[in-house]
This record gives sequence, structure tokens and C-alpha cells, in this order.
Amino acid sequence: MEQNDKLKQHQSLSIQLRQVVPSIQQLYHEQAAFLSTLNVQNVLSVDVKQQRIQILNHCFHIQFYAPAEQAELCVPQFIYQGHYAEALEEFCLHDIVFLVGDQSPQHSLYLRNKVKQLRQLILQQVFVLFDGPSRVQTILTEIRQTQSELFQQLCQQVEFNTDDSTSKRSLLAELQRLCCLDADQAEDILPLQSLMNSYDELCCSANQFLEPHVYRIIQTAFPERFSLQELMDHTYDIHLLYPHAIEQPHMLGFVRLMHRDLWTSRDLLAKRHFLKTETKLWQKKVAKLPIFDESRTVNWLFKQKAVVTDWVSQNIQHSSIRVAVTALSYLDTQSYHPEIIVTTLKYFQHVAARLFIQSCYEHALQQHWFELEANQHVVLKNRRQDMDDQRIAISPSILYLDEWLELLRRVVEQQPEWGKRVYTKLSRVMQAYIQHLDKIAQKLPEDLVIYFSEDKQQHRDFYLQLKQHKLHIESFRQLFYLNRPPLRVSVFDAYVRDYLPEHFETQKEVLKNVTWKSLFHQAVQWHDQLHSQELLAELKRKLGCVSWQPISHEAYYFIESWVLEELKDIDRIIAESRRFQHCLAASFAERIIVREYAAFHMSHTDAQRHLTLGCHYIAGQLLFDQLEYPNNQKALPDDVVVAEQFIAMLNQAQ
Repeated sequence: MEQNDKLKQHQSLSIQLRQVVPSIQQLYHEQAAFLSTLNVQNVLSVDVKQQRIQILNHCFHIQFYAPAEQAELCVPQFIYQGHYAEALEEFCLHDIVFLVGDQSPQHSLYLRNKVKQLRQLILQQVFVLFDGPSRVQTILTEIRQTQSELFQQLCQQVEFNTDDSTSKRSLLAELQRLCCLDADQAEDILPLQSLMNSYDELCCSANQFLEPHVYRIIQTAFPERFSLQELMDHTYDIHLLYPHAIEQPHMLGFVRLMHRDLWTSRDLLAKRHFLKTETKLWQKKVAKLPIFDESRTVNWLFKQKAVVTDWVSQNIQHSSIRVAVTALSYLDTQSYHPEIIVTTLKYFQHVAARLFIQSCYEHALQQHWFELEANQHVVLKNRRQDMDDQRIAISPSILYLDEWLELLRRVVEQQPEWGKRVYTKLSRVMQAYIQHLDKIAQKLPEDLVIYFSEDKQQHRDFYLQLKQHKLHIESFRQLFYLNRPPLRVSVFDAYVRDYLPEHFETQKEVLKNVTWKSLFHQAVQWHDQLHSQELLAELKRKLGCVSWQPISHEAYYFIESWVLEELKDIDRIIAESRRFQHCLAASFAERIIVREYAAFHMSHTDAQRHLTLGCHYIAGQLLFDQLEYPNNQKALPDDVVVAEQFIAMLNQAQ
């Protein structure tokens, strides 16, 4: 309340000063006239042709250059009519963040605060442009001499003390504040919401004002976002990387993994560097050298788009990623959208290592790799080993992934065909997945394929693209589901992936024409079997047995058009739960076995209507508990009447 009173006093005094003091009125009108030349489009705008950001309707600008044009790549110009807009420059260089990989919408509260700050800086700068500070000093003297009453009000506002120099400065600052335009007056010309939209657009415009090769360098240096000050600090590196950005822009991400003092080398991105153990070139963060063991993999990588190579370079320190990339290199992926390739690599990035080791272990035993003369590096764990044998003992565990890769590398040096044989199973299941994604892509406009991965669906333009193509979000997402009613699984879920190690274990080979849908159907059976085994094991652990004496004596009971059947064994209980998607097996199996509960399947002879009836069993009598359709949908009142008739009939027969 007190703050509101002060604000009202301030506004009242400001109006009085403008009405009574002509010089203040003149200063105020000059600022207002200038502000009227501004709008949300010209306060911050990008001139694509001149490669510059225009500020305050061309009063200030930030000019961008290519390295071939001059040494400085970003040149801010914030002097207008002899006034240096330092605070505005600081804001533009440090506070405005330009989005690169992170294209998710900026939070409205964040934008609002930034735009408020910007608008206040604009008002302050407009005040400076018209010599506000010096003119106010003259105005203060004028008021003191000619408007004593107003001067007293002004003094009271800052609790003025004639003997205090700080108090004098406060008085001057207060008068400056009164003579400056405020946010309410600016709202008509620069409305906050419109300015927020303009500011947000500017944050996404880096590819418009930066030369394409410079922008490519920025993409690899700042994968998510950057400020112009960071760009300026990075100038020397941009000059070093510019020739590589022109020659091989798609491979630029790997330069970040190389020692900086070698960036001037003309053959920095030669393929041979990816196949050799060059510790002088590669930084320690790549973890293992060489980057790849096979020239086929490097050749495949060099053919990929930047979307693919950037992701690989950001994750290459993980050996499992190298395995996934190598497996994919045995496929012809030229016809697939790069986003589909990245999505496939992401999906297999963790399981690829385990599947590779399974195949490698299988072939190593069959072909006696551990006895080969070329293998002086590893031996199979739990095998007899001499005391002086320095070889590393390994097992088919992901903990020994690098050792298995090294073993295969040494074998392939002697017998090149074994590389393909080891990777065949993994390559074929990856092929099944990428082909499944490609079929989905064929149903979509090309503009929407870039939103395949779920994280990309958070981008600001996703819903706009859906709207342009008149596609509802649910229709889009429905394409990515694998269906086997009542089960529905996203193609990005681990459901099928979790089954693959079992598939590799039980199948001697993966067929060349295997499809992801067929693997999905096999995975359903495996998950069902696994769930049943886990439930049976838990019940046996708790109760010692999984059989019981049924409540009913007949196989089927008929009431009107309904058939009722008691679920008399654990397999039927599990099947009922699985088929109708409820918790009967998980929540009631134990009570059914100890005869505290009973379950019945209830079906209509004419209509396709199926329900599950659950009853308490107390002192030899059944008590109604619940009656539900699939997916826990409650039964109709008429259905409950039939169920209660059935319970009464059974109780009479007991």
C-alpha cells in the first residue's frame, strides 16, 4: 500500500512538473517524439543482406563479418550523436542468448523479465540522447528559483538535506527520473507481449546474421546456445577452424576432440587419423584410440550429414557408440533421413555393446580365437592360465568391451571376413529398426521427419509444422506405436530392445529379412513368459505351492445369456490379467491360492462382452467384491445383478 502511494505521488509530481515547467515539457516531448519512431519490429531487427543486427531503428547496430573479410568478426557500434550507449551494448553482448541446438520455447517469465530490462534501457538511452542529464541540472536551478512550492515537494520526496552532498545527488537523480519516460508511457508504443515475441525471434536468428561457415563453427563450439560476447571471445578459434569449415563442415565436430595447437594442419580431418593411435593429435577425452578399427566405418561416417556426425562426435568417448556406428556401417543408409539414422544410433547406443559381446563370444569359442597366435592380449576367464601368463582374463561381460574389441581387431587383421560375421546379427536388427522408422517417415511430410525423436518434439516449431500440414498431435504420435491389442508400445521404448539379448542367445542367426514388427511379437511372448516366471517364483517363495482347491464344481455355469467360469489355476489367472489388462494376478493370486478369494470369467453368449468377477471367500461363502470390463472399466448395474445371482446360486450349492 505504501509503495502504491509513493508511485501515485511520483506520477502526480511528474505531471505537475510537465505542466508548469516549459523546459521539462520540451524534454519530455522530444523523448516521446523519438519513441514514436520505434516499434517492435525496428527495436531489434536482423538485416540479413548486410549481416547485422539493427537496434533502435538504425541508431545502433552490430556488424558481422566472415573471417576472410577482416580479423574482427563481431563489431558493435553503440555511439549515436556523440553518446555511447554502454548499458545497452552490455545487454546486447552479454544478456541476449542466441539458440542453436536448444530450440525449445523460452519460458514466458524469462522473456518478460528480459524485455522489461531491455525496454527500461531503451528509455534511459532515449533520455541520454536528448542530453537529459545536463539539461536536468539546468532545470533544477530553474525550479529552485521560480517554482519554490514544486521544489519543496521535490525535496520532500527525497528527504533533501542542504548540508548533505549525497542528498543533493539524490535530488538530481529524482528529477532525472521524473523527466524520463516511464514504462506505462512506453507500453502504447512498445507493448510488452509484442516485444517478447520480437525478442524471442531474435534469439533464434543466429543463422541469419552469421556467415554459414561461421555459424557451423558456432554449432560445434556452442551446441545449445551462445552470447555475442562468447562469439567475440571465440574469434581466434573461428579463424583457425574456418578453412576446415569450408572443406569438411560435416566433420567439424571431431575437431573439438583434437589438440588446439594442431588445428592449423591442412589434413586435420584426414580419414587416416581416425584409424591410427595418434596421441599427439587426439585429446584424452576421446578415451580409446584408434577411434575406429575398420576403414569401412570411417568411410561410412564421412558420408553422413552433420546431424549424424555431430551426435557421434559428442558421444564417441563411449565404446558402445563405436560398436553401434560400426554395425550400422555394414548397411546402405544413403536413402535414410539423417534424423532416422541418429534415432537408430540413440536407440541402440547401450544395448549394442552387449549384443556385440554375445556374438563375439560365440564366434571366439567356435573358432578358438583365444588360441590364435595373433592373440597375445586376452584369455577367457576361468580357464587354466600359467603363472607367467600376462594376458588379461575376460568374460562375456560389458565390463570387458574394450578387450573384446581389441581381440576382434587382432583377429580381423589376419582374417578380415570375421568383422562382418561378428556384426551381422547386430546389423540386421538395426536394419529392421531403421526400416521400420523409414516406413513411418514415408507417411509424413519431410518437414516433420526432423521431429522423430521425442526431445525434438519439444522444439518451438513442432506444433506450427503440425498445424501447417493439418496433422493432429495424437495422429502424429500414433504412428510411432507398435500394437498387439490390448498392448500398445512406443517404438522408442525399451520393450523390444530388452528382448534382443535373449533373441541373440536362442537364435543361431538373425534372418536377413527380419522386421521390427516380428521382433515385437516375439518380444511380447518373451515378456509374458518372463512375467509369468517371476510371478510363479514369487508365489512359490511365499507359499511353497501355486495350486489350490477350486470353489466351484462345474466347468461352466449359465445364467440367462451369460457364461461364468472359475479361474482354477495360476496360468488362467495370469492369462486373464494379461488379456484384460488388470491387476488380478499381481494383487490377488496369493489370496486365491490360500482360498481367501476367488475369480471368475464372465462372458456374454451373443455380444463380445467379457468381464472379470472377484469375490471374497469367507467361511465357505462367496461375497461380491468387484466386476470389471478390460482396463479396469466398471461393470453396468445389470451386469452386477447377474453376478450376484450367480454368487447366490453357488452359495446355496456349498
